[in-house]
Amino acid sequence: MNQDKFHQAVGAMIGHMTGSMVCFGIWLGDEVGLWRAMHGSGPMTAAEIAEAAGTNPRLTVEWLRGQVAAQLLEYDEAAQTFLLPRTAG
Repeated sequence: MNQDKFHQAVGAMIGHMTGSMVCFGIWLGDEVGLWRAMHGSGPMTAAEIAEAAGTNPRLTVEWLRGQVAAQLLEYDEAAQTFLLPRTAG
């Protein structure tokens, strides 16, 4: 077995799986109202986001962490707040 080709194939597969999970997170956030809760609100704590969206606080934290990891949200560790950054336009 060609180890280089194997590692390349595994890397591509992991990339596709990661992309799929990011897409699922985007869809889920839209479906339960997390994006709407954050839109134009400025920095918010996880508890504030969960309350605004009417979602489970613990599951909201997990969703937020995933979106930060995907670089879709910003996180301020000192303030423990999440921010949906403004886009150009």
